[in-house]
Amino acid sequence: METVRLSGNPNVKRGQGSVVTDLDIPSEAIVYLPEKKSLYRIVIHSTNLEEFELLAFNSRGEWDKIYDQRSNKNPIIDIRLNKAVTTTGIKLIVHRTTEDAARRRENVQIRRENVEVAEGQIRRGRYRYRITGPTTALAKIAEVELYGYTD
Repeated sequence: METVRLSGNPNVKRGQGSVVTDLDIPSEAIVYLPEKKSLYRIVIHSTNLEEFELLAFNSRGEWDKIYDQRSNKNPIIDIRLNKAVTTTGIKLIVHRTTEDAARRRENVQIRRENVEVAEGQIRRGRYRYRITGPTTALAKIAEVELYGYTD
């Protein structure tokens, strides 16, 4: 078994100060199997996963979604698939972690555009958001266990 990438997207540099770059970058982990296996159970050990999805690599070279989790509080996530999936790779895409809100509070600043008028008074303007660093935290994935049948 070969693990290609743990938590993070190598194609995008984090913390560039751009809303498009920083706000919606998911963490991901890819595990390639040495040969095609039929999987029926996946166990993920992670302390901060909340929202994620699992994809399986199919024979056409595409990723098919096999599981979607919208909320999670447990450090050990035991996923039993409804039907066995034959694949050579598993991809875990993390959409939200428990540390995302703290990271967002730390790196997004809200300021007002105030304008000084002729009489020396200050007129309050609109709010402006300033991003000073990454707004999403990396997933802490300790282990991914795959259970399946041998052919």
